[in-house]
Amino acid sequence: MTDLLNKLPVKGEVWEHTKTGKRYVIEGSAFNAITDKIDVRYAPLYACEYQHFTRQIIGHEKAFLSNNEDGQPRYTKIEMTKPAYSLEDQSETDADMEVHLALKAAGLL
Repeated sequence: MTDLLNKLPVKGEVWEHTKTGKRYVIEGSAFNAITDKIDVRYAPLYACEYQHFTRQIIGHEKAFLSNNEDGQPRYTKIEMTKPAYSLEDQSETDADMEVHLALKAAGLL
């Protein structure tokens, strides 16, 4: 159980879909009264017709913490030990800058 708790997505973290490479910021979790399961709510860090997504954390074949058909995790947490982009360090990628700006716009930085 402790291992699972360490894997749970936390508000403000950035996670990447392993098949598409698209990144999302975790907005939080919610109890789904229809399924009696905990869902994770996350927002895309790319242009998208939807502002938010929700997905069951565990207990479904396509749950947030499930594995793809190839055995790889469906989503992986992006570790950021420093700001994703700064004017002083121009070596960061455009994708990192996009993530940083999206987090700042969402009030998470």
